[in-house]
Amino acid sequence: ADCIKKMTRPSDERRAYLKSADQDVSTFPISNFCPIQRYYGAAEKALDAFEEAYYCLNLNKAYSLGRRFAKFSTEVLPKHDYYKSPKAELVGLRRKNQEDINKVLDLLERVVALMDEDELQKKKKRLEEERIEKERE
Repeated sequence: ADCIKKMTRPSDERRAYLKSADQDVSTFPISNFCPIQRYYGAAEKALDAFEEAYYCLNLNKAYSLGRRFAKFSTEVLPKHDYYKSPKAELVGLRRKNQEDINKVLDLLERVVALMDEDELQKKKKRLEEERIEKERE
């Protein structure tokens, strides 16, 4: 295990910062007294906000919102007593949410790739500015 070094990506630091900034808001309480349909509705709104940020290329916001949606959908929603209900309406909502999770995870990987590209461009620009500054000296 010591000989395997974790691959790093150019945006690792940026994403670590976003994750740490998100720690305070990433705990979602769930109540069985509240109909699960409301939670699916909240997930749908979070999905809409994520997609808007994604398509506007607001990468930091898209990354944070996508992670929140995925965490809520995979860790919180399943804790509701009616999550595995065989009721047709709830089965449909659950399946849609699961499809949305897959979509968001795919788009999040694209967000990370765009962040990597962005960080490489920033580094390239910084190195070029440093080179120009050295030439002036």
